[in-house]
Amino acid sequence: MYFTNKLILNDTKNFFTKNFGTILLISIFSALVAIIINYFIAPDYRKLNIFYELDKYNAGYLFNKIQNMHFSEQKILFRTLFAKIFSYLIGNTILLIGIIGFLEFIFLNKLDSWKKKIHKMIIFFPNLLLLVIILTVIIQFGSMIFIIPGLFISSLLSLSPIILFIEEKNVIFSIKKSINLTFKNMKFILPSIIFWMFSKMLILIVSLISHIIIPPYLNIFLLYGINNILLSILIIYLFRFYVLVIIKDKNFL
Repeated sequence: MYFTNKLILNDTKNFFTKNFGTILLISIFSALVAIIINYFIAPDYRKLNIFYELDKYNAGYLFNKIQNMHFSEQKILFRTLFAKIFSYLIGNTILLIGIIGFLEFIFLNKLDSWKKKIHKMIIFFPNLLLLVIILTVIIQFGSMIFIIPGLFISSLLSLSPIILFIEEKNVIFSIKKSINLTFKNMKFILPSIIFWMFSKMLILIVSLISHIIIPPYLNIFLLYGINNILLSILIIYLFRFYVLVIIKDKNFL
């Protein structure tokens, strides 16, 4: 079976349009969970006033400022960072497992009940969370080196959450298969990753401006929500590509 980027884009657009309500619900739910976790773990924002001025200075000043902080202040800072990272990982994992589970239910396993599907989501949540942590570390490390390596690594690993959930294998198998599959089909994957990262940058810029007029937690919720919808579109695109590859391989065999 022969397929093109245009075919996958059209399929993605049609699926997103027809199932927008469900996708929006999953996106909002994962955003709310992330915000709630961040709210209960992070310190009181009134204790963070000491850090607001750090935005005005460079990274060297920031590092020196942290070193000169009192231990209690450092504890507040690192607890805040931990809360943001942990809530981000949990929120992304919920979004991934929700969207991929929904896609599998629609495209690959219509005979399964939602009860069985939810049971599978619960079982695979720890494995997917571990995979999300590994991917985040690897991608961030690649991005620190340069933007291009970050994009390339993101592309190579992009199919691993889908493979993990669909094929019900371990994390290492999913990463290896994603690398092998994506490397052979980079023309389908890389443009979608570039578009997604560019969209994230635009959302971040808008949020930095909008926080002046929008309350902090509402601004964070909108940021999470829009980001989740964009990530959902990317997942749908990647999932559709993966399904077409499976069909092509079966036809070949």
